[in-house]
Amino acid sequence: MGETGEQDGGRDRTSRTATARSPAHGSGAPEQAELPPFEPERESASALHAQIEEWLSELIESGRLKTDARLPNERALAQQLQISRMTLRQALQTLESRGLIRRAPGRHGGAFIAAPPIAVDLTGLPGLALQIQQSDHRPGSLVRTARTQPAGHRAAAALGLNADDQVCFVDRIRLADEQPVAIERSSFPAALLPGFLEQDLEGSLYKVLSGYGLAPATAEEQLVPVLAGSDADALGVSASRPLLLRIRVARAKDGTPVEYSRDLFRTDRARVVVTSRLTEA
Repeated sequence: MGETGEQDGGRDRTSRTATARSPAHGSGAPEQAELPPFEPERESASALHAQIEEWLSELIESGRLKTDARLPNERALAQQLQISRMTLRQALQTLESRGLIRRAPGRHGGAFIAAPPIAVDLTGLPGLALQIQQSDHRPGSLVRTARTQPAGHRAAAALGLNADDQVCFVDRIRLADEQPVAIERSSFPAALLPGFLEQDLEGSLYKVLSGYGLAPATAEEQLVPVLAGSDADALGVSASRPLLLRIRVARAKDGTPVEYSRDLFRTDRARVVVTSRLTEA
């Protein structure tokens, strides 16, 4: 089931509009993807559709097939690869679920090479907007809820509060090129942050925390696979789409807990990156 924020009563601020704008698209026909010959491995244990999926994913991820290029239609591509359309369809469905291609219906539709996923680096604490920008996408935010409310048991345990202590709760949809990438639901200790909800909540919330002398210095994070459920519409996916739930507790330099968040990421639009460092035994 998709995660939901704790929706206890409190002071609610009016939602804001997205700050990103749609990328411009040319009016010309899309570039046609030029595919090299496909040579199936007859003695491989992998099914033929899995081999085609791997072959196409390597072409896409290596950059040999450019973003927005259109693959040949199913009939032509199946004939080119000398496979059945059923086998091809299995491969394309998997590539679409991985976010490597996007499919559009209609006369001018087809299967198109998708933009590379956004790398979400958990090694440090860079803001998501910066990471979206570094991935050559246009960041934006839509603040859906910003209010004070009782912490509730989960946020209270994470922030060292009582369940009825007040937190500033912020629910935002994060955008890349005006398309939803993630839902962020964050709780901040209200007693430490007077006037927090009057700040710019569309930009970096960590920058806002810095203004209070409470810039996050460390964070404990958990990653949990979940289904979109009731959050499907907000993220533009089906209810059965797998998402990645990131549960985070961020602390200031002196160890004070300053944020408890439960963030949902579209697995077709974002990939998690962690840099590990070996330590001596």
